[in-house]
Amino acid sequence: MKLFFLIIAFCFVVGHVQNDLISPTFPDMIKFFNTSSSIFHLMSSSYSLGVGIGSLFLGPISDYAGRKRTLLIGLFLLISGCLCSMLSSNINYLICFRFFQGIGTSAPMVVCIAMVFDVCNKEKARTFIGLKNGILTFGKAIAPVIGGYLGLLISWQFNFLLITIFASLSILLVSIFIDETYKSTPNTSQKNVNHLIHNLRQICKDYAFLLSDKIMMAYLFVLGFMACSIITFTLGASIIYINHLDVSKSTYGYHQGGVWAVFGVFCFLTHYIIKFTNISITKKIGFALMAIGCTSLNYTAYVFTTPYFITLSMMICSASFAILITILFTDAMSLHPHIKGASSSIIASTRTFLVTINVALAGYFFNGTIIPITIMITTLLSLTAIIYVFIIHPHTCRTNTIPSTVN
Repeated sequence: MKLFFLIIAFCFVVGHVQNDLISPTFPDMIKFFNTSSSIFHLMSSSYSLGVGIGSLFLGPISDYAGRKRTLLIGLFLLISGCLCSMLSSNINYLICFRFFQGIGTSAPMVVCIAMVFDVCNKEKARTFIGLKNGILTFGKAIAPVIGGYLGLLISWQFNFLLITIFASLSILLVSIFIDETYKSTPNTSQKNVNHLIHNLRQICKDYAFLLSDKIMMAYLFVLGFMACSIITFTLGASIIYINHLDVSKSTYGYHQGGVWAVFGVFCFLTHYIIKFTNISITKKIGFALMAIGCTSLNYTAYVFTTPYFITLSMMICSASFAILITILFTDAMSLHPHIKGASSSIIASTRTFLVTINVALAGYFFNGTIIPITIMITTLLSLTAIIYVFIIHPHTCRTNTIPSTVN
């Protein structure tokens, strides 16, 4: 079981660190393709769109075709997209290939989550999600440092080659050591690859059911808005820091890495915070950190702009995201356990579509300062707090059976 979790965590890291690895070289890529910052943002948007579309289908497909097979196909598509991106000589080709790379990336993002919930109960899954997020974000913390140095010493193309190598290793490990985790039940005995096409209507019904659930929709937006905040910052920060705040390429990786390192630390700590307090207090700590970080970000954006204060503000926000996402994601996946693949997909795809829209807006309103991103993050986090207070919190209060340990 430990080997299973290690391989799944490795696949998560491979799927999630790609933008963090290449983001320090965005300014170099803009020069290479002789394009503008706003046009270049379409590359990130196309990648996010691919992830969103892939997430929408691969999760429920894995409910019918099997987790392992779906994961392997996605990883193969990821490798193909990376190799084509590395060899691109035109920005339009790069935008296209990044789209297909995003579809492949959605496989480890979505299918691996369903695999974990196949073999774990809710409490074990929550512990794993915290540990997985911790491992993942340490990878995301190290990735921009490595990507920055590789881009400086070799070229931006080498980062795509590195992703290809790790994705190939993932295929090898999954093929040899991971067994199929999806087990048929009396209600799902017909859900297999031979009946996939005939069950597309049921997939649509699963999505319609999830989208008609007000509580699930609330979770989708809350989780999506927090993800949008940190990812939009990550994707836009390199251009702001390097091109407009005169931060060196080698130093920038530490700013971005620091934000993700804090996320990783608090993913690990969330389990212990819950253990020594309770979920209610832990959530309050998360929202308090969110308010402090958002206020600090606005201060440094409008009053005293320095890259170090911007990074510190996002570190505080990142700590709040780690705490709340670890708890709320597990709660969302547990709402409808009979359709874990569809639940995982709808969460990932909603998050990614929201990220796509926010990245495109960030590019459109980009003016060389941190202010547009600050406005977007403030809006997103305000909506997060409102949705939680008026929808999610009343629901959890109604469904609690152990008031001393659950909010």
